[in-house]
Amino acid sequence: MTEAEWLACGDPTPMLEFLRGKASDRKLRLFAVACCRTIAPQVKADGFHRLMDIAEQCADQRVPLTMIGDTAVSLARMRPVAGQ
Repeated sequence: MTEAEWLACGDPTPMLEFLRGKASDRKLRLFAVACCRTIAPQVKADGFHRLMDIAEQCADQRVPLTMIGDTAVSLARMRPVAGQ
């Protein structure tokens, strides 16, 4: 896959196939965050951007991996329950 093909690719499947066996866990985690960030403009959930920031920090081992789950749980608790 060339750089031009990578940049023009809208489907992550061929991108992941290209990375198979070549990318570190860190790079794969950063790839996942980048994929999530592509939908960020459509996500209305409070804290989505914060969660992506924490996921990026986890990939760089600046915070523990468990912090993603802890943050997601905290954000879910902040959301109002429908009908209340």
